[in-house]
Amino acid sequence: MKEKTEHLVERFPEHEPIIKALGNSSAQFQDLLSDHYDLHQRLGRGDTEADPNLAARYKDLEEKIIRLIQAYPMA
Repeated sequence: MKEKTEHLVERFPEHEPIIKALGNSSAQFQDLLSDHYDLHQRLGRGDTEADPNLAARYKDLEEKIIRLIQAYPMA
């Protein structure tokens, strides 16, 4: 899970403390971390031909993650 958390911190460094707190305390956020990491890997491999909605799903997932981060009490 640490690799997936660090990946998201690289993407949103300004939210590092909240990402780490959520990653340690929320099963829902951990699932989102895994999904984000997996989609990022698939985009990196060019899996968009097999799944043309991949980029849109990635963007939607990032928006969901940002909403959770913004709703966190430290935000």
